[in-house]
Amino acid sequence: MTTLEANGRATALYIATNRTFAEFVTRQPLDGLGSDVKTIQRMCADDIETLTLIDEALKNPHGVHHAFDNVHSTKPDGTSRQAALRSLRKNAPAIHKEVISGKLSAHAGMLKAGLRQVTSKRACRNSVASFHNWGIHLRQAATSR
Repeated sequence: MTTLEANGRATALYIATNRTFAEFVTRQPLDGLGSDVKTIQRMCADDIETLTLIDEALKNPHGVHHAFDNVHSTKPDGTSRQAALRSLRKNAPAIHKEVISGKLSAHAGMLKAGLRQVTSKRACRNSVASFHNWGIHLRQAATSR
């Protein structure tokens, strides 16, 4: 605790020190927010720029190992918007800026950067048709016995 003179009176000032953003989020008040990272990410889901800043804050510096268990990390994976933003930030910074500014969606940015393939709707229809035909074939085989 540190004391400050404010209006002629001594006032106590408490300063919390956290080494990482994740530590700040998870520690209980007054030391932190008393929440978890996924909740904070869900709260900011509509703000791409804030999600990008959170993702950057959660990134471990190269070679640094933290004391917490990072097997179930908060790093986005798969085809999520956060995973796309992370990939664009790393591999195509100019396109990442376009996505952050709202000129492109994360998916369109990934396509423009060549980091994601265009999916064919025709392939899906053919798969459904094949499955349907397979079902008809099975019914016919069952009734012919």
